[in-house]
Amino acid sequence: MNLLSLQWMIYEIAECISVDGFEIMDKFNPQNLEENVEVFNQALNKYLAEYEKVGICPKHFEGMAEYAKDYNEKIFEEI
Repeated sequence: MNLLSLQWMIYEIAECISVDGFEIMDKFNPQNLEENVEVFNQALNKYLAEYEKVGICPKHFEGMAEYAKDYNEKIFEEI
């Protein structure tokens, strides 16, 4: 499900901006979930490379708690 969601996200982004092709589902292997993790990680690395091409520095979070804390602090600052 995550691979498919990522694939559709890339398709939607590609409708608006030029990005390198990401055909993730061509590499999907229902018999080997560990292999699919690697496919997902490779796709995320390609997506990260697109960010780096235009000078965007993404934030990295160790987990959801750290993300939620950062998100809530930003919302609080805007209020």
